[in-house]
Amino acid sequence: MFVFIKQKPMDILTNFLIAIAVGIGLFFLLRNINLWYFRINEAIGRMDKQIELLEEIKNHLANGRPTVKSDSTNEVITSNSTVYKSDNFTKTNNIYTLTNGEDYELVKENDYFYFRYNGKKYYYADINAAEKSLNEIAMDNAPSTKDLVSIKNV
Repeated sequence: MFVFIKQKPMDILTNFLIAIAVGIGLFFLLRNINLWYFRINEAIGRMDKQIELLEEIKNHLANGRPTVKSDSTNEVITSNSTVYKSDNFTKTNNIYTLTNGEDYELVKENDYFYFRYNGKKYYYADINAAEKSLNEIAMDNAPSTKDLVSIKNV
């Protein structure tokens, strides 16, 4: 059935090199199709973005940004940061006492800081923005909405 044709040694080497080149070409072509189909390239891109964000968080923490210590039910917030100070409130642990005598508890929930004001929870992305908003309340203004993430009814 099979007919074997006698070939010269140079033809054998040439055919072998062509077969290797075609095999390598197919490997790279099928590899890209496989990566596209299983969206591996997208996953690698997202992981690179996560690494960048984690490095940014690490740098913020290394530069004395707010840190969180876990308590049994709530998380007690301690701030090593002196980015924002106010004469309009005093801070004891996570309780802010305004000059008008009102107390507000600043609580860490998931990735956000919130306090209750007029029956609503005001959520902020970082402790400094929440402190600025408490400063606005102490000066008889509405809470700052500039850095506000969301407001939820209690």
